[in-house]
Amino acid sequence: MESSSSFLFTTLFFSLCVCSLISTTKFDQLFQPYCAADHFSFNGEALNMKLDNCSGAGFWSKSKYMFGKFNIQIKLVEGDFAGTVAAFYMSSDGPKHHEFDFEFLGNTIGEPCFGLSICEPFFLSFASSVPVFKVAFFYLI
Repeated sequence: MESSSSFLFTTLFFSLCVCSLISTTKFDQLFQPYCAADHFSFNGEALNMKLDNCSGAGFWSKSKYMFGKFNIQIKLVEGDFAGTVAAFYMSSDGPKHHEFDFEFLGNTIGEPCFGLSICEPFFLSFASSVPVFKVAFFYLI
């Protein structure tokens, strides 16, 4: 019993150390812009990316992962935002390219259209009235 509680304590201590290191890590230590580096600002909690008439912004992780969890919050352009795409995607590295996309496509009526792409060229497009979590859950199982 003593060895299991010692193991538990050691594991908990190690986890807390790792969490404290991660929480103090700066954005630019974990990620790098791959286009329009001057379109980024990071305030310690949120990353803001500027969109203008001729360019966008994008970044990628400096590390590669086999699995993980992600959380995104995307603020879409208000009103008439035809011609813009706000997207979050993950892709594999290597000879076989696999990509997973969440894309919000702009239009003239100001209502976002959500698209989910699991393997190109397969692309599903949904009106904004369809809850995103239900769509993603349905097509990911």
